Amino acid sequence: MQAFIGRFTPDRKRWVGAILALGFALRIVAWARNQSLWSDEASLALNLLHRDWSGLLAPLELNQGAPIGFLYAMKTALIVFGNHEYALRLVPLLAGLAALPMFYLVCCRLFAPGARLLALLLFATLGSLIYYSAEAKQYSSDLLFALIFLWLALRVEHIGWNRNRAWGFAVAGALGLWFSHPLIFVLTAILLVQFGDALRRENWSECRLLLLPGLLWLTSFGLFYVVSLSHLQSDPYLLDFWEGHNAFLPHNATAPVWLVHALLGNVFNSTLRIGEYYPAACALWLMGHWRLFGRDRKTWFLLVTPILVTLVASALRRYPFSARLLLFLVPIYILLLVKGVELMRDLPHPFMRPLLYVLIFLLALGWRHSLVSPPILKNPVRPLIAQLGRQAESRDFLLLLIYRPLFDYYAERMAWPHAPDFQSGHADRIINSENSRFKPSLLFNNELQWLAALFNDRTGQLRQPAMRLWLISGSHQPSDLQFGKELINIFDRTGQRIVDVRQGEARLILYNLDVQKTRRILSRFQIQTHGAILDAGG
Repeated sequence: MQAFIGRFTPDRKRWVGAILALGFALRIVAWARNQSLWSDEASLALNLLHRDWSGLLAPLELNQGAPIGFLYAMKTALIVFGNHEYALRLVPLLAGLAALPMFYLVCCRLFAPGARLLALLLFATLGSLIYYSAEAKQYSSDLLFALIFLWLALRVEHIGWNRNRAWGFAVAGALGLWFSHPLIFVLTAILLVQFGDALRRENWSECRLLLLPGLLWLTSFGLFYVVSLSHLQSDPYLLDFWEGHNAFLPHNATAPVWLVHALLGNVFNSTLRIGEYYPAACALWLMGHWRLFGRDRKTWFLLVTPILVTLVASALRRYPFSARLLLFLVPIYILLLVKGVELMRDLPHPFMRPLLYVLIFLLALGWRHSLVSPPILKNPVRPLIAQLGRQAESRDFLLLLIYRPLFDYYAERMAWPHAPDFQSGHADRIINSENSRFKPSLLFNNELQWLAALFNDRTGQLRQPAMRLWLISGSHQPSDLQFGKELINIFDRTGQRIVDVRQGEARLILYNLDVQKTRRILSRFQIQTHGAILDAGG
C-alpha cells in the first residue's frame, strides 16, 4: 500500500489517511454503541454457544447458515473475550476495518488519484457498510473476501501469470471458500474472465495454468457444499422467506422487469440504502459501464461477471439476489459509479459539469440517508429482559412479542432465577428450574385466534380471579410492533399496569389482569402474527 501512496503529494496522502481514519472511526463507534442483538444475531449466537468445534460442522439450527471458517473465528472470539455483544461482533468489525484499505488498493488499480479519494470516501461513509461491520453476521467478511480476490485478480492481470502465482491464487481461493459463501461467485467470475481472455489470445500455457485454481476451487467448494451448504439449499423456511421477498429470478415474462428492479432499485435502495435518491446513483452507475467498457473491456468483464454469476445462482434458486446478501457486490457498484463520475467530468458538453454537480449533490443526500436509515431496527430489549429477570415471580405468565431465541439468549446469559434452562431450537420442550416451571412455547404463523386459545389453555387451571402477566415487545418488524400496541389496548381494558418501561420501540409491561374479562374480550379477536406464551407455573 505504501508504494501506491508514495506516488501522491503530501496533501493527498493526508486526505487518504483522513478518509481511512473516518471510516475506521465510524465502524468502531457503531461497534462501541453495543446495541442489543436482533433475532438473527441471537439465533447465530445460540448456535455458537451450544456447540463445540465439531458441532459447528453440522447444519445450524434456528434457520441459520454461516461459513465454517467464520463460525470458528466467532467461536474463538467468544472463548477469548467472553459471551457479550462486543465479542460476538468483533470478527465482523475487524473484517469491516480491513475492507477499507483493501478497497483502496483496488481503487489504486482502477482510478487516477482524485477519483480514488471519491471512491474511498463513498466506501468509508456508506451506512450499510458501517452497520454490517457491527452486526454478528458474516456479511462484512463476505465483503472483505470479495475485495481481496478482486484485488488479486487485478494485480495478476498487471504482472502476469506464472506457476507460483497460479498455485498461490488456487490455495488462497480454496481456503477462502470456507470463510465466505458468495466468494464462489467472485472466483467463478475471475476464472471465466481470465480463461476467456487467454483463449482469445490463444495463450495455451496460461489456459493450462488456470486449470489448477479451477480444479482446486471446485474440489474445495464441493467438499464445503457437502459439509455446510447443502442443507441451506433445501431449507423450506429460508426458501419461502426469500421467495416472499422476490429474491429469485423468475422464469417467465416478468424476468426483464425483475432484472431492472433487482440490479438498480434493489441494490441501491435495499443494499446500499440510499433511499429516494437512488436514480442519481443509477444514472452514474450506468455511465460507469459505458466508460469502463470503452476504456478497459477486460476489467469491465471482471467487475460485471460476479453480478451475472450471482444472478444465475438466483435463477437456479441457489442464492437470493436481495438486500444484505448482496453486500459483497457493493464495492463493484461503487467502482462503476465513480467511473460514471469520471465520464461526466471528461465530457466536453457545457451542460455536463452542472449536471454532474447536481448528481453528486443527490448522491450525497443518498449517502446521508444510508447513515440515518439502518437496515435493521435493533430495539433495546436487553435492559427490559434484565428487569424482567429481577422482578418476575414463579406464578407469573409471560407473553413474548419478540423472537424466542432473542429472549432465550439474554435470559440464559443473565442467568436470572426464573429463566428456563433450555436446549436451543426445541420450542416444544418442558424446562424445569429450581423454583419455577416453564411449559413449552407455541409458535403461530397462520391467521388464527391463537391468543384467545392459548390464553384459555394456559389459564384454564387458575382458581384466582386475577393473574400477573408480563408483556415484552420489541420486534424489528413494524407489523409486530403494531400488533403489540393492539394487545396493550386490550389488556388496558381488562387489567391494571403495575410496571411499564419503554426503551425505544421496545416495551415491558406487567399487568394484573381480570382473568374472565380478558378471556371474553380476547375471544372476539382474530389475530395474525407469531408469538409465544410461556406458563411460569401458575
